[in-house]
Amino acid sequence: MITASDILSRLPPYRDEWVLVKEDQYVADIISDMIRRHKQFEKYYDRFSYLFHSKNPDQLAEKLFKFCQDNIAYKEEPKEFQTTSLPTGLLIRGFGDCKHFAGFCAGVIDSLNRICGTVYEWCYLFAGYDGAAEPYHVYVGLFDPQSGEDIWIDPTPGEAGEISVLLSKRP
Repeated sequence: MITASDILSRLPPYRDEWVLVKEDQYVADIISDMIRRHKQFEKYYDRFSYLFHSKNPDQLAEKLFKFCQDNIAYKEEPKEFQTTSLPTGLLIRGFGDCKHFAGFCAGVIDSLNRICGTVYEWCYLFAGYDGAAEPYHVYVGLFDPQSGEDIWIDPTPGEAGEISVLLSKRP
């Protein structure tokens, strides 16, 4: 089992770096910032992603889901204060919202492709529910070439504090 301490021991010393997306941001600003920070934070994920290495996408998704559930508490950010975070800050604080969960999972998967030679196809998935005009939730999709299905990695709690389905698959 991978712990936050396992990861933190491989990262530079803690710096409190919540990165404010921008004042008066819109959904497009948040999405753009997530993608920009994903690239900016690569070197941090490259220091520990191998801990999650698996050639099986289901096993990788399960490891990431379990790690997030065990080490990062869900805490929704207000609309006026949307942030991204280095993995160090996220793990030291121990809480984040769907952007932080998705950024962590995508950061690990993308790093595995760079440093372990895996060839995972993945993407950020932005969603809105109940007729929302814009997406307000983000999670990660990981393609499983053996089954031909996408694995949805969404460790955020569901309604009423219930845990989301571990791995929702769609044809």
